[in-house]
Amino acid sequence: MGLRPVSGPVESNQKFGRKKNMIRTHMIRAETSQPMSKDQYRHEANAFWELRTHVKYLSEITDFKGDEMKGHQLRKYGLEVIERLQQLTKKIDDAIEEGKEMKADGYVYENYELTKKEVKQ
Repeated sequence: MGLRPVSGPVESNQKFGRKKNMIRTHMIRAETSQPMSKDQYRHEANAFWELRTHVKYLSEITDFKGDEMKGHQLRKYGLEVIERLQQLTKKIDDAIEEGKEMKADGYVYENYELTKKEVKQ
């Protein structure tokens, strides 16, 4: 079992503290890809594996000493987990909306590149 802080500010080595969130990147790429394309499937799958890593990390209930959390410590960590899950779902929803807006503006993710297509009127 991995060791991590029970509460307090997010450490720099934790995924929630990174400024670049790969879930956001993959969701935007999936949303701007052609429907049912390999690009869309690949980025949705990558987002799933990132999400799995976050949930696995949050499900650990071991403190710094390697002991299982109990009582008030476990309750406090439970509240922290709920808050982090709310932040994560908000990031995912925001990324999906951002991808929809980008697609409406003419951006398309193809061949590993996000490009703006010319809109013919």
